[in-house]
Amino acid sequence: GRVDGDIKAPDIVVNEGPQVSGQQSITDPLDFPAEVLQRSFSVDGIVIVSAFLLFFLVIAFLVTTLFPAQLRNISSCMFKFKARVVFVGLLFVFLLPLILILVSITIVGIAVVPFIPLAYILAMSCGLVIVGGRIGELLSSRILGGSQNRVIHAVVGLPIYMLMWFLV
Repeated sequence: GRVDGDIKAPDIVVNEGPQVSGQQSITDPLDFPAEVLQRSFSVDGIVIVSAFLLFFLVIAFLVTTLFPAQLRNISSCMFKFKARVVFVGLLFVFLLPLILILVSITIVGIAVVPFIPLAYILAMSCGLVIVGGRIGELLSSRILGGSQNRVIHAVVGLPIYMLMWFLV
């Protein structure tokens, strides 16, 4: 392998053969996050993440108020079969082009093709709402003594969950 640039890491191992054109410096494991947070944020990035957050908050409100039973079923499935859910989700993400091609071959499928990406966005949004709701539920049980309102859980948990996007 070849690295063109400086390497900063808590542990660096360079085996025989690779080329490193730059400085190698060992850092404390906790130095990296502080260094990332000291960089200036892009205004465009903050606007995009804020728009996503607003979109997911609206979806969270709609899903939790209109489909509470379905949301409970999906939530219990997600937390009971974690590995299976991740595998099936990744499988469907990578199979999206193939699914679109196979569905668009049929006459009825041509009318359905525009709705397939919308179904993907809805499924991804439901997953984010459920994870954000779980975070909000955990915070609510520790701070407020256990509120049972799923809308509040999602509205509190989603911004905390999406804080990672702001940092990236």
